[in-house]
Amino acid sequence: MNTLEFVQQLIKIPSITDSPREAEPLEVIKKILDKEKIGYKLIGKGTKQNLVATIGKGTTSVLLNSHFDVVPAKESMFQPIVKGNKLIARGAADAKGPLTAMLAAFINLNKDKPAGKVILCCVCDEENAGEEGTNVLAKKGIVGDYNIAGEPTGNNIIVTEKGFLRLTIHIQGKEMHAAFPKTNQNAIYLASHVIKEIENINFKKIHPILGQTTVSFGLIKGGTKINIGAGFCDIGIDIRYLPNQTENEIMSIIEKVLRPICDFTISIIASGVPFETPEESKLVHIAKEITKGAIKGVNFGTDARFYSPKEAIVIGPGASEIAHQEKEYVLLSDIEKAAKYYEAIVRRCLA
Repeated sequence: MNTLEFVQQLIKIPSITDSPREAEPLEVIKKILDKEKIGYKLIGKGTKQNLVATIGKGTTSVLLNSHFDVVPAKESMFQPIVKGNKLIARGAADAKGPLTAMLAAFINLNKDKPAGKVILCCVCDEENAGEEGTNVLAKKGIVGDYNIAGEPTGNNIIVTEKGFLRLTIHIQGKEMHAAFPKTNQNAIYLASHVIKEIENINFKKIHPILGQTTVSFGLIKGGTKINIGAGFCDIGIDIRYLPNQTENEIMSIIEKVLRPICDFTISIIASGVPFETPEESKLVHIAKEITKGAIKGVNFGTDARFYSPKEAIVIGPGASEIAHQEKEYVLLSDIEKAAKYYEAIVRRCLA
């Protein structure tokens, strides 16, 4: 398998999440698997399709998972540029580079099958929280004893990530004439107070790798006309919380802060639980021994969370810091390294 040629084919397809072409990379993947005479099945609806291929037999299993959907970009970003060892394009790092490395490892594993089962999941919808991708497969029981998610980590080993909670807080006020602005019923004034109070929340808990819970305000909308005091205000909040916290705990803290300030309702727009695999676990120990990579955590969500409580790690070529950016890139040598790492980790887990 020519990894450069393959990853370029994937990149040229603008498989933007929720677009009509989201699942089109599967046609490229299917051709490779057909050539290698590896069977697979498709699971999903419409353009939300996922591919699952399995090789080997045994009671122990290792699952390799990566996604082919990408965030939106200019049309030019879907024309891959190779500059020496660097491949520049949308999806090069997140996550068509890692996906290419996983497929290469999977093909090599098929040539000399280890004493166990290896599952490859090529999934959609990861950039949209994975509900129609890995979530669907996990609910069908497609989970390994050991699970590896392919994302750009600089080939370091991610053993934990924060959960996320995306909320809309609707603040109810009362419309008033703009000539009489000094009122505690103006929803925008109330919202400014709410923002300050939420910013100052002390969530108390600290994680040794992930640090503290964070809050980001991403959207605000209120009022109907400039010369009318606002009768409502909606605030969009993104909260990243720790494995030693729960969604209910976070919601309880937010509601306690809001009650003395205003009339409100809270809608959960999206959520994802944190995940954490102990550093002393077999999978982490093997991955560290093989890759010599650093043990790290991330603030963003990955599909690894769907495999809890089974052991899971996130590892792959590329850097998360340059994902979703105009100059997104991956080093071709890191794709080759990742393919060797994936194969070696699988073989050791099943040895």
